[in-house]
Amino acid sequence: MHKLQSFKRSSLSKAICLAMPLLAVSASANTASRNLSSSRRSRHNAVVHVADKQQATPARNSAASRSAFSRFGGHGKSPQKAQHRVDSKALTFLQQHGLLDASTDQSASLSGELIGRKQFATDSPFAHCHSSWGGTYYTNTYTSTNSARCVNTYGGTWHEGVTSPVVMSTNVTNKTSTSFDVNFTMSETSTVYAVLVDSSKPTPSSAQVLAGTDGNGTAAIQTKTVASVTSGTLSFTGLTAGASYMVYIAGQDTSMEVSSSPTQVNPAYETGLISDVGTWKFPKVKVDGSGNFYVAHSANGTIKFLKWNGSGFSDYASFSAADISGRAYTGWGNQNRVDYELDSSGNIHVVFSAGETNMAVTYDPFYGYYNGSTWTFTNIAETGNSVDEVDLFLDANDKAFTSFKYYNGSGYQVNYATNVSGSWVMSNVVIAGSGTDEVHDTYVVADSSGTATVFYRREDNQNNAQDNYYRASSSDSFATKTKILDGVNDAKIYRFGNVIIDSSDKIHYAYSNQTDGLSYYVTNASGSWVSTGITSSAHSVVNTRDIQQVGSTFYFASSSGTTYFLTSYDGSTWTDGFDFELNGYMNDRFAISSVADRAMVVSEDSSAWEIHYHTSTVSGYVTAASALDSDANLIASSTVTEPVGLDTTADSDLEAVDVFDFTLSDGGGGDNASLDVTQIVLNVSGTSTDTERGNIIWRLSGPDASNVTGSYSSVADTITFSGLNVSIAEGESETYTVNAYYNTNSNITEDHTIILSVDGDTDLTLAAGSTSMGTTSAITNGTGTTLDVVATALAFTTQPSGSVSGSALSTQPVVTARDAFGNTDVDFTETVTLSQASAGSLGGDVDVSAVSGVATFTDVTYTATADQQSFTLTANDEDGTGSNLSTTDANAVTADVVATTLVFATEPAPTTINSTQATAFSTVPVVQAVDGNGTVDTGYSTDIVLSVTDPNDSTLDGVVNSLTGTGDSDGSGTTVTLTPGSGTATFSNLNLTYTVGGISDSIALNATSGGLAAANSSTITANGLPTVTDAYISISGASGSGGTFKIGDTVTVTWNNTGSGDNNSGVSSVSADFSAFGGGALSTSSAVRSAARKASAAPSASDAAAPRARPSPGCSK
Repeated sequence: MHKLQSFKRSSLSKAICLAMPLLAVSASANTASRNLSSSRRSRHNAVVHVADKQQATPARNSAASRSAFSRFGGHGKSPQKAQHRVDSKALTFLQQHGLLDASTDQSASLSGELIGRKQFATDSPFAHCHSSWGGTYYTNTYTSTNSARCVNTYGGTWHEGVTSPVVMSTNVTNKTSTSFDVNFTMSETSTVYAVLVDSSKPTPSSAQVLAGTDGNGTAAIQTKTVASVTSGTLSFTGLTAGASYMVYIAGQDTSMEVSSSPTQVNPAYETGLISDVGTWKFPKVKVDGSGNFYVAHSANGTIKFLKWNGSGFSDYASFSAADISGRAYTGWGNQNRVDYELDSSGNIHVVFSAGETNMAVTYDPFYGYYNGSTWTFTNIAETGNSVDEVDLFLDANDKAFTSFKYYNGSGYQVNYATNVSGSWVMSNVVIAGSGTDEVHDTYVVADSSGTATVFYRREDNQNNAQDNYYRASSSDSFATKTKILDGVNDAKIYRFGNVIIDSSDKIHYAYSNQTDGLSYYVTNASGSWVSTGITSSAHSVVNTRDIQQVGSTFYFASSSGTTYFLTSYDGSTWTDGFDFELNGYMNDRFAISSVADRAMVVSEDSSAWEIHYHTSTVSGYVTAASALDSDANLIASSTVTEPVGLDTTADSDLEAVDVFDFTLSDGGGGDNASLDVTQIVLNVSGTSTDTERGNIIWRLSGPDASNVTGSYSSVADTITFSGLNVSIAEGESETYTVNAYYNTNSNITEDHTIILSVDGDTDLTLAAGSTSMGTTSAITNGTGTTLDVVATALAFTTQPSGSVSGSALSTQPVVTARDAFGNTDVDFTETVTLSQASAGSLGGDVDVSAVSGVATFTDVTYTATADQQSFTLTANDEDGTGSNLSTTDANAVTADVVATTLVFATEPAPTTINSTQATAFSTVPVVQAVDGNGTVDTGYSTDIVLSVTDPNDSTLDGVVNSLTGTGDSDGSGTTVTLTPGSGTATFSNLNLTYTVGGISDSIALNATSGGLAAANSSTITANGLPTVTDAYISISGASGSGGTFKIGDTVTVTWNNTGSGDNNSGVSSVSADFSAFGGGALSTSSAVRSAARKASAAPSASDAAAPRARPSPGCSK
């Protein structure tokens, strides 16, 4: 048989030897019927039947000593701390020595109660730890366990105990065709509520149980209430024979807390004890073609076969080593060491190992056949070792095909054998190694031609359970090994759950990916191999353990933790089954028969050495949902007049805006089912961006949804409202509204649109058991919700900068009308005017009309009155028009005066000089670097050079003898160079000596600097020295003889400077030196210059001959 997890032989034998003494302290006890289901089988339709069966089920755990993991198994007593310590030690030892597989199911195969007994829901009344390798520890049994220890030591998940009441156990008793009782226990004193509903109705919530309805909100068939109890019995009578029912129970404690979810009780389930002989039994259940169920198990060296008698199992046949010639021992061992099948006549065919001694090397594989009265045994082959991982297949002619593995002395090999020829012939399939290359899990099927296909699992050089699966065929003597699952490279733990072949020679198998909790159904029925996922609406983890076929329907037995369930597939439709729990773990396969209308599961509780059955009609485990109407509809509603704009000021839930609505209705076709919606998806289009859509909170509101927040997907362009519990009663309707507000209301583009649409038959997810949607058409919010922006302020979105006085700003300002969140109001078209309050003045176009909310300026200038003058632009819209926004200021800008020319801020004086005479300027020139508006560039610092030029033609007529001044830095005697300070150069102590080139020259001072325009000072007249000729000088006034002068004479000197004389121009004064005559100097300004002075002494002859009265022209004005 095929347990999903199989130990290596050596490891298993060690594990059993080690574990059994430790576990022996667990006393055996009678076991109660178990109808407790922790399933949350939401809204799944099923049919179960009440049969005429009396099923007395006394409370379990009557023995004093139980496993620590039994607490939630419906046992009345608390778990025993001592037993937990034993379990803990066993687990620790096995784990430390590598004898315990990491997977929960593998651990469970070693001991059902030890690890795999239960994995509890989080709604436990006790704080507890779920360890990653399967254990569940409770604070009241293992006081050192706490949150940190749970995570760090056990790698587990810590669950705090809940305060709400928990249904601890249930069982069904006193069943008749029209009545049954449900016994229950609670975690605390509670008022217990129960509803009896048609099993096709969806699962109710706890609140609905308290209200007395099914999951549709429809009144239950019967309701029960028991006040203030911790245990009790609920009796349901007056039922319809053959009808299908389900009971749901919830509690409410004295603090008014309610069970987090109701407990489902399926009255169709029947459970019972098969055997409690104190040893491992490894039961295997089968069914023959007539619908007879059999269980085979080991019992103290005897192999027993039991047959279902309608209410339990009775002894049918058995054998031991004494029945086999030359053999002293039989090998049943774990569930994979033997397999049996029932032929078309109900006869038993079995393959097992039998040995001459208790040493494995004396064992060989044997075939046993039971014809209803006697056994016949045949040695299949001499293998020299016991066989393991046995699989047996019978063809239509009741010929046997078997596969198995055994140890050949150096490694493991898989062999195949058949008796098709009348005698047994064995062939090798694969020879593997040992250690990290062992083989496991063999399966064999044969087609109508007798061609066998063998499947097996091989480690392929690793030892972490991530094995590979292969397929080989007898058609080529198993030469070709096709790898069908690559656990090594996938790093996954794959495990098969049986292989079957149909009447068309098509193969079907199931396997689980235990690493990820996923399972798959694989078949070549289409001509190629196709894999399909096996899923459950109630469980995210699905580990499929077996596949069986009844007619054209395939049934799969799966588990999630310690919860089991069947699933059916008819080639097109998958149907979920009801959950159930077992006493211990499911051993090997289950059996199902349409003839008997029954399914049978056998489990082993290894801590109590008990095997149990769990059975029901097929529909009690799994059934298709009842037919439902397809008349639900989704239409537009008139509550909201779409489209509706969404203003950016709507940024809180209190400001949410209704933007879309629709009406859901149930057509009232008579299915007595409601329209139950769990998810609504809105499709999104329009001109809006993904960011804008994602920045909006979308909420659904209506009778069964209070502002449920949706999730926007930028990939799918959808808004999804999930986790809904919308339920519209038969024939009723409800209107739902979508409202919206901004979570982030920045970076919004006004007038972008969001178009919402929903189509009822494609965009809604319905709960199981819901009325289906009819054919519907999509409805929308018209042209879409617009994103609206209303300006509340002007803002300089481009700040002005780069001001050179008198020139256009290098960065022109841009002014935008925005809301408080920085979004542009594209409908704003007013004129925006710029102004400023500094001493300077604005120029250019300072009045610009906004386009789509933006005023862009292009030629704004500022003319400063001083260098580095700061100014601030102020923007204003049209006062009294529209929104009349407040003014706003830009960042301050500093105007830079850039010099273009030099000017003489102070002209030099005097403006008349004499040739060759050094002239010191009494008023020194001051030169400045200025811009075109005459504003000084205070930052100008390039040297200014002062020289002498002719203002008329720039060419001097004369010669500059010298030009000097304080601070001259150029080293030239005819120019003066100064470095300006703040754009100004003052030429202090300036002296000029110039020799005219004519009678007089017009000259000017010339200032130059870098690339600036040069500047000339006002014109300076340079006069030459006058010509004085003796011929034009006459002296008179001598009264002495011979023309001599004597004392008292008035000496008169006359100089002819007219046109007939020396004719000098520019002579402003004349002086005559009379010192030789005892007089001083005298000047006159007449054209014919004369001067007279009375002599104070008579001149000598020489004086007369060469008078010292030669006039000299004055240089002053």
